[in-house]
Amino acid sequence: MNLLGRIAGQFLFVVVILFSCKEDTSFLGFKRPQSKFKATYAEIPIAASVMTIDSLNTVNEPPSVTDTKRLLVGQYLDDKMGLISSEAYFQFRPLIPKVSIPADAVVNEIFLTLTYDYYYYGSKDVVNSDFFVHELTDTLITVPPRSSYNFNSKVNYDPNPIGSVSTVVDVVAKEFDKNFTENNDASTANDHIDTLKIGLNAGYGQQLLEFAKTSTEADSNYPEFLKFTGVFKGLAIVSSSANKIFGFDPRNDPGDGKKKNYSKLLLIYKYTVDGVEKRSKLEFIVFTGGGLSTLGFNKISADRSATPLAGATPFKEFLPSNNLCYVQAGNPIVTKLDFTKFYEYVDTIPNIILNSAELVVDPIESPTFPPPANLELRVLATPNNKFKRSSDIIPSAYLGSVLYDNDNFVNLVSDTKTSFSMKLTTTDGISRYAGFLTDFTQLLHQTKSEEDRFQSFALVPFSPGFGKSVNRVIFNKDNVKLRIYYTTPVLDK
Repeated sequence: MNLLGRIAGQFLFVVVILFSCKEDTSFLGFKRPQSKFKATYAEIPIAASVMTIDSLNTVNEPPSVTDTKRLLVGQYLDDKMGLISSEAYFQFRPLIPKVSIPADAVVNEIFLTLTYDYYYYGSKDVVNSDFFVHELTDTLITVPPRSSYNFNSKVNYDPNPIGSVSTVVDVVAKEFDKNFTENNDASTANDHIDTLKIGLNAGYGQQLLEFAKTSTEADSNYPEFLKFTGVFKGLAIVSSSANKIFGFDPRNDPGDGKKKNYSKLLLIYKYTVDGVEKRSKLEFIVFTGGGLSTLGFNKISADRSATPLAGATPFKEFLPSNNLCYVQAGNPIVTKLDFTKFYEYVDTIPNIILNSAELVVDPIESPTFPPPANLELRVLATPNNKFKRSSDIIPSAYLGSVLYDNDNFVNLVSDTKTSFSMKLTTTDGISRYAGFLTDFTQLLHQTKSEEDRFQSFALVPFSPGFGKSVNRVIFNKDNVKLRIYYTTPVLDK
């Protein structure tokens, strides 16, 4: 047989083999049995609406070690969300409770130093930023049980500032984006420290100095924190620059062997000894832990009167006329998710096993400002639409399948047995959120009692923190979906 004939013969052999396999057979030549299970994919639309809430803890305090400690100061104009502004209120206390100060000592200089933690929100443009320091006229409640200071808590301060500074902060040149890490973790790439220094009135400093001179007296109020804050109630930091909101770390402690946080109030005084002028200092710390820790919080305001969100009210479902949903930290807006369609779908399918369940928001609106890196899903109580707390009764079916976040609200368990969150990803310029909650979704289905079923959830910012940032995201209400792969048994015919 010539070469052409051999090639033709081999081709015919292959064709015969291929056509002989059109029936599903095993390698042994037996016909495969019918599969006992059927795998199916479904994309279920999740109804979405918008709510504001009337409380959000913005306090910097223990006991949470992982909770971000941040003072937010500034304001910026958001073309979609209105004018957002933040003022920071905080106490301070002497670093050393008893000091010996000469009777002739007078203030030489007093200033407040705040450490940038590299968080900012707003324009990257370089502009002059003005910061003003005011003396609080209200005493913050410090003793347990602490008053829960929120984003909208009102604290009065003297309208006349006791200090101010005008400065230029170039967030690009200072590499804020590179150096920012939640909690200002010293083990990260944060390789330099930037501070804001604000000079204060010498008259205010002299009052502090005279009070300190009494510290060694038997009945002195200077070393007693509660009595000290009754006299020096604290400070407020405000800014009138409509460009950016800055984050400051109130701590003054070392990290990884290096000083990473320098926030403090420093008073330098002078006195004479044998006709020679001497100088010394008093140091006051802004943030302390322990049972009588200093207290600080952020008051975050929003003017949304000229936006589609003007009609939103706390804990009431609202859908703007533009069919968009919103999530914003700080002055809080959340998106409510209703899983009714999920129940309607799976309740019609007997013996369903969920192999995969992915909650997605795809896509989100192209962001003008950075969206939160992660969103979490908090369980809502019915019918008041408030977040379920750790103190609320949890149906036994969910025990071991829910977690509690830093604010003690009920969150879900992800497929990796950690707190569920939806991660922001961007591909080819398109951004989306997604996260897997397969095990929890199977529990949702298995819980047959309607009064025990978790049906309503709220999307809230998870990183950066809900009460320590102002990041936001916008998306169409129809872009929230639950994508499920499930298996059902195939009945014998």
